[in-house]
Amino acid sequence: MYYWKNEIEHIDMNDIDPELIYELAASRAQQFGGSIDDEMSCIYNVFKVEDHSILASLLEAWWKKKGMDPCDDVTGYLETRDGFYFVTGCGYALFDCDLLGGNGNGEAESAFTDFVEQSITIDADGPSR
Repeated sequence: MYYWKNEIEHIDMNDIDPELIYELAASRAQQFGGSIDDEMSCIYNVFKVEDHSILASLLEAWWKKKGMDPCDDVTGYLETRDGFYFVTGCGYALFDCDLLGGNGNGEAESAFTDFVEQSITIDADGPSR
């Protein structure tokens, strides 16, 4: 079974580049109309999805299906040369709300898991799309 959350890297806040935090806060400020300083204090978790990964491909298909623009709909979305970063607050369904466009109740995460299971095949070499 393919477990998509395993492809999301949690970045240790003690090891993160301060410039990256600033860029993520600037992205949040643009999304939510706040100041960069205010948004810096709202970043509790930083995650990364590698470019060209199965998950990146699945997320692109999901966002397209849902009519989402990750720049507007993924919290703190920041694209880099090797993937993208996003931020979450604290709570129960972090990926539901901040990555998948849900309202934090877990329904979008459940629907995405179903979408993943319908979209990939698993053979001896592992999952593929």
